[in-house]
Amino acid sequence: MFKTKWIDSWEAESKLRDWRFWYKLLAGILVLIGITMNLSVELISLSDSTPEDLRWSVWHTTYGSGETGIDYAGYLGNFFSYFTIQTNILVAIWFFAAAFSHKQEGLNFITKSKISYAVATYITITCLIYNFLLLPTTLSMSKTGMDALTWTHQQILHTVVPILMVLYVCFFIKRDKTPTTKVFIKNNWWIYMIYPLLYGVFALIRGEMRYISDKPVSTQYPYFFLNIHLNGKYGPDDYPIPGLSIPGWAWFLIAMSLVTFIAIGFSAIFNKIYFEMWFKDNYKDTLKKDKAKVIREINKEFIKQYK
Repeated sequence: MFKTKWIDSWEAESKLRDWRFWYKLLAGILVLIGITMNLSVELISLSDSTPEDLRWSVWHTTYGSGETGIDYAGYLGNFFSYFTIQTNILVAIWFFAAAFSHKQEGLNFITKSKISYAVATYITITCLIYNFLLLPTTLSMSKTGMDALTWTHQQILHTVVPILMVLYVCFFIKRDKTPTTKVFIKNNWWIYMIYPLLYGVFALIRGEMRYISDKPVSTQYPYFFLNIHLNGKYGPDDYPIPGLSIPGWAWFLIAMSLVTFIAIGFSAIFNKIYFEMWFKDNYKDTLKKDKAKVIREINKEFIKQYK
């Protein structure tokens, strides 16, 4: 019994000495800080709003008693409908699970290559769509820009967290065996489209229900490029990019094409980096002339599994 406790204590201490454990733990905490900051800033702003503010008109409701106030429950449902929040929650779950099962990294389900690629790919979609589409659109429509708090939590969730996740999965994770990119993508590409497709279906159904119910336009769809009812004209209720007259259905097709390209393309990139580093770690003494033969054998093993 004493020996078991000593071993457990030694394993716990060795985990605490490993910088990768702290990387994962602190990254997970940073995600929670970003989400909490985002939600807190929005709720405070909402509670301080007045009937003259747009926020009040959007989230104003009448209670059963006849009194009026803010629909906080509706706002929270809307907050968690965003792809950004959902993918950051996935990253937080991954980092915490990987930290608390540190010795099993690369062996347990959540840290195996397929799942790790998926989480890294989804948060990459969040990063690229925000920084190259949503952020420029938001800044072009805003007269005052973003305040420091808003800019901080937006950058945490859309830039810092994606970078931390991608860096860890590509370069620091303990790797399990994986096939080459060609074999991997040929047999697994559809896996990385499941969540984006489910999210798209969810957003369309929810948006259509809110559209039919005549809810405020800004709360019908989480992102303007999912709103198939946009008429293509720039305005406060539509949120397309100024100067571009593109109808909602076209925005939707453009967005789905971009997401598909990012999902398949970046999962392939992550696998390429992952495989090369895994091969180097496990076959570093392999002669260059024998490398192709070894890779063929590895791929054959995975092809049999896929069948």
